[in-house]
Amino acid sequence: MLLPTEILRRCRPGFETLVEITVTGSSRDTLASALTDAFRRIQHVYRSVNFFDPQSELSLLHRTAWHKPVPVSRLCYAIIGRALQLARTFPGSFDPTVATKVTPRSRLLALGLERPPDPAASWKDILLLPRRRIVFLRPLLLDLGGIAKGYAVDAAIRCLRLRVSGALVNAGGDLRCFGSCCWPVLVRDPRRPIRLGLVLQVSNTALATSAYPARCRYPDHHLSRGLWHPETEKAYRGNESVTVLAPRCWIADGLTKVFLLGNAQARALACQWQAKALWIQSGSFGQLHWRWETAPPPSPRQKEHAAPLWRRFFH
Repeated sequence: MLLPTEILRRCRPGFETLVEITVTGSSRDTLASALTDAFRRIQHVYRSVNFFDPQSELSLLHRTAWHKPVPVSRLCYAIIGRALQLARTFPGSFDPTVATKVTPRSRLLALGLERPPDPAASWKDILLLPRRRIVFLRPLLLDLGGIAKGYAVDAAIRCLRLRVSGALVNAGGDLRCFGSCCWPVLVRDPRRPIRLGLVLQVSNTALATSAYPARCRYPDHHLSRGLWHPETEKAYRGNESVTVLAPRCWIADGLTKVFLLGNAQARALACQWQAKALWIQSGSFGQLHWRWETAPPPSPRQKEHAAPLWRRFFH
C-alpha cells in the first residue's frame, strides 16, 4: 500500500534573489521541519561569503588576507577551494578574482578596504594554507556569488535527502533536484527574458543557466555588470544563453562561464565533468535555435580512468 504523498513549497530571499524549495514526502510536519533546516543551511552559506556584508568571512579576507594569513571556516575554505580548482582547470575561462577589475569605485569605498585591489591580481595570487588559512599575494577581491549559490543549493539537498523523498531547490536559476519524479524547468529566451524558450524535464541532476543579453550599469555608470572575460577584460556580448546540467550545482554554475567564454578545448574538458550544455540562440526575427553539447565518446584510455574529473579532484 502506497502512503499518501504531501507536497510543500516555500520561498525566501537569499543570494540577492528568491530561493524556492519544493519537497515531497508522507508527513507534512517532517516536510516543514526539513524546509526550515534547508533554508538555514542556505543562509549560513550566504552569510559566510556575502560580498557586501562587512561581517562576512569573505569581507575579512578582502581587508586583511593580503598582508597575513587569515583562518576561515571549513565552509569558506571549501567554497574558495572549488573556485580555484575551476580556475586551474579552465585558465582564461574562469577567474573568481574578476571582481577586482569590475567593481565600481563607489562600492569599493563601501567595502572599507585599507588598500585598493591590485588590477594585476588573479586567482594565482590566492594561496590555501594548512589549518584552513588563506593568504593573498596581492590585494584583490573574490566574487564567489555563483559558486557559493550552487554550493548552498548542494548543501540544502544534502540536508533534505535525509528526511524527504524528493525535492527541488531553485536559487534564481541555480537548481538541483532528486527523487522519483521529473520536474519541469522553464528556460527563457536570452534576448527576451519575459518570453519562454524551452521546457526541460529533469530529475536527479543539477542545472544552472547564464545569459547576458544587455548591458546594465551601476548607478555611478563606472563599470557594467555581467559576464567579463578574465583575459580580455571585456564584457560578454553574445546573444546566446547556456544551460548546463551537471552532478553538482556548483559545478553547473561554474561551467556556464566556461562554456560561454571558453574555447572548444575548454568546453570539451568541461563535458568530461559529467556535464552537458544546452545552447539557445535568439534569431533576429524571434526564432529560437537550440542545440546540445555533450562529451564525445570516451577513448579506450579514458575508459581506464572512468571516474569524472570533478570526482577525482574533490573526493
